[in-house]
Amino acid sequence: MWTERRVGDLGNLINGYPFDAKEFSNQGDVPLVRIRDINSDQFETFIPRGSVPATAYVSDGDVVIGMDGDFNVAYWSRGRAALNQRLCILRPIGESDTRFLAYALPSHLKVINDLTYSTTVKHLSSAQVRAIRLLAPSLEEQRTIADFLDRETARIDTLIEEQQRLIALLALRRRAVLDEATTAVSGPQVRLKYLFGPSSDSNYPDEQVLSV
Repeated sequence: MWTERRVGDLGNLINGYPFDAKEFSNQGDVPLVRIRDINSDQFETFIPRGSVPATAYVSDGDVVIGMDGDFNVAYWSRGRAALNQRLCILRPIGESDTRFLAYALPSHLKVINDLTYSTTVKHLSSAQVRAIRLLAPSLEEQRTIADFLDRETARIDTLIEEQQRLIALLALRRRAVLDEATTAVSGPQVRLKYLFGPSSDSNYPDEQVLSV
C-alpha cells in the first residue's frame, strides 16, 4: 500500500559544512562536493583531511541535494567526499530506500523551484526538504521500483552515448566528403583571385563585393 509520508520521516537530513575557501586546491586529500559537482564526472576542488569534520562527509548511497539554483538531486556513488555548504544529504531512516528517494524527489523540488520567487539565485531550506510529502510504498516495493528505474535509465544512457558516437562519426564523414569533393578535382588548378572580381551591384560604395 502506498502512503503519503514526509521526507523528514524517510531520511535523516544532514547539511554541508562552510569550509574556508582559502583551503581549496586543485589537488589534495579529500575531494570537495560543491553544487557544480553534483552531476559532474570529476572533482575540481580538494581540501585537507584535517579540515573535514566527521559529520561533513558524503558516502555512497546518500542522496545529495543542491540547495541553490536548480535544486539538483543525485544518488551518490562516487566515493567518500566532503560536502560543502548549500548542499545537504539524505540518509535512510527505517523503511526507505535512498535510490527511490533520489528518483522521487526531483519533481517535488521542481515545483518548489517554480514557485520560488527570486531576482537572483533561488534558495532551498532544510525545512522545505523535510516537509516535502510524497507517496511511498513498502520498502520492498521501493527497491523493486528503484531496480527497474536503474535498469531503464542505464539502457537509455547507453542509447544516448551510442547516438552521440554516431553523430560524431557522421560529422567526420561529412567533413571527409566535403574535403574529397573540393580537393580531389582533376584538371588545372586556378587561384581563387582569378575566379572572383569586383561587383558594381553593391549598395555600399565603400565596400567591395566579389562575384563569380
